Amino acid sequence: MNPGLENLALLEFKEKWQLAFDTAVPRYTFEEGGIEFLASFIEFEYLSHYLKIPTRILLRINHEFKVRDFPKLFTKCKNAQWISEYILEVPEVIKCTSKKSRLIHTKKIEDTIRKGLAEYFRNNPPKKKLLKKTKEYKNPILHVRIINDNCKFSLDVTGGNLYKRGERTYIGSAPLRENIAAAFIYFCNSHNQDYVCDPMCGSGSLLIEAHQFYNFINREQLSYLTIPLLQNVSETLIPLRSSLKTIPLKSVGFDICEKTLKAAKRNNMFSELCINDIWEGFPQKYNFDQIILNPPWNKRIQLDAKRKKTHADLFKTIRAQGNYSLGMILPKDINLKIFKNQPTKKLILTIGGIKTQFLYWEK
Repeated sequence: MNPGLENLALLEFKEKWQLAFDTAVPRYTFEEGGIEFLASFIEFEYLSHYLKIPTRILLRINHEFKVRDFPKLFTKCKNAQWISEYILEVPEVIKCTSKKSRLIHTKKIEDTIRKGLAEYFRNNPPKKKLLKKTKEYKNPILHVRIINDNCKFSLDVTGGNLYKRGERTYIGSAPLRENIAAAFIYFCNSHNQDYVCDPMCGSGSLLIEAHQFYNFINREQLSYLTIPLLQNVSETLIPLRSSLKTIPLKSVGFDICEKTLKAAKRNNMFSELCINDIWEGFPQKYNFDQIILNPPWNKRIQLDAKRKKTHADLFKTIRAQGNYSLGMILPKDINLKIFKNQPTKKLILTIGGIKTQFLYWEK
């Protein structure tokens, strides 16, 4: 997941686990860039359709071994009888990382593993019927981590990054990834408000995630369906396609660009969407509880001279409209002293290699 989102992702995991299963949250540990926990196949499969903040979900293969040289790595892969419970052929993509290990050349690690697994499957070919069945789904990515000479295999069972929801078909000039939008919504507690407004909605990502935060996402290309160990399980599983929690949220989105708003209307069936310039205020008929926005601050969106105002001006303009709670996404290098009131809370993260901050002001 994006660096900085680990704690938010953990809170989401805990909440949705309890909503889904009404049992105690399993033990977990923080891994680099993620969270590791133990779950049954049913629990794992279920959560994969409801978690919104993670970028991907990895299934840890329950087999680790020490390796200090490439011949030993090749032999381990060549004789890896345990691997046939997880994959039926050499994965198209193998991603390797190494830290504090005698094996440091990741490309050579990948090539050695690929050759070893190819030798194993030549000697132990899978059943054609089973192989044909798994061809219907995307081949999982194999992640290999060697830390302190200890080798661990994991499968990326999501079949692609989880921020690709399929809910947003049309995009604007600088779209926000869905998992970042979901994290921001969770950070601002927007999904539990009565009436939310995004006055610079673009293609509608923030409002879509606010409405969809507890909903089932139909991820049709999940790679776990290719795993032999899960074949019998996945055939009997039909995840509940209902919402984990019903939220009475109303929302409205504004934008100054008619073309962008047209895209938002194609994406978003939940919100009222209309043309409006935030610098000229909000229409009087609305009575919001919260304002959320990702204002233009990157080079990808060029503003005309009329709208090249500071974020402090934007803050002042919004506050002058009424007593709302307010959430903004801004680059980290913006000095918060420009704001008349300091944010109630903030979160630093990295988006597309850029240090960014979530800012939130209570009413």
